[in-house]
Amino acid sequence: MVTSARNIQARLLRLFFILAALSFTCVCTPRSAQSETIGFFFFNPDSSQSNPIRLKREMDSTLSLLEFPVSFQSFTHLNDFQKQFTESKPGLLFVPDWFLQRHQQQHNLQPLLRPVHRGSDTYRKVLLTAQEQSGDTATTNGKSLAMTPLGPAEVELLNEILFAENGQTANGLNIIHVPKDSDALFALALQQVDFALVSRTNLEAMTIQNPNLVKLVRPLAETAPIPNPVLCYVKDKISADQLRAAKNLFLSIPQKAPGNNVLEMLHIDDWKDISK
Repeated sequence: MVTSARNIQARLLRLFFILAALSFTCVCTPRSAQSETIGFFFFNPDSSQSNPIRLKREMDSTLSLLEFPVSFQSFTHLNDFQKQFTESKPGLLFVPDWFLQRHQQQHNLQPLLRPVHRGSDTYRKVLLTAQEQSGDTATTNGKSLAMTPLGPAEVELLNEILFAENGQTANGLNIIHVPKDSDALFALALQQVDFALVSRTNLEAMTIQNPNLVKLVRPLAETAPIPNPVLCYVKDKISADQLRAAKNLFLSIPQKAPGNNVLEMLHIDDWKDISK
């Protein structure tokens, strides 16, 4: 009788542990899946923001309003961004429109929101030369151009948005990539290159910040409108609920104090919903 009672007690104890383990698995597995950190990569060489530390601090503060963890990381150089993107695809990205168009099918990128500035979801870039140089866009062959990258098809894009209208071509240009517009402007002012291509918004900002530098250059032409960068996502790297929450957060930022610093830093007045 004693042995039998002990056997029953042992079986009941085993059953208790089995049920407890099953219960723990059922309850905790979804919760741990939901707490998985979502990566958020930021790469926008035409951004007016040049303080990545402050940008991360302000963006982390905004993203903390979400109920799931998001790891924000900004990139200055295209090669570093592409390497990290390939190795560890994030759930969210803020990237130039050309990057979305180039990688949309291959990496299952989906557009979500496009920023709006001064009522427009496009921007323009200005072709500059040094004040002392007498050349114009008719003498591009063999000349050097400092600019932020416009993607693998940038020569074709430059012809489409800038040079074709003047009956010229970018094919003969020596294109020198720089991390940001201010670098292109400095290179031109120091006469290290023949031309610089910078966004009109950044040129306006630099005219205020460093007017003596801007006085050393002069505009030659302006591009056709270029789509603003886009907030997009990798379809299999973020759940539908997380995506909905992130989208609602960004759409609500203009009305919420915690996001005002982010918008001001990035020159964003509002968002245009471009999700499918």
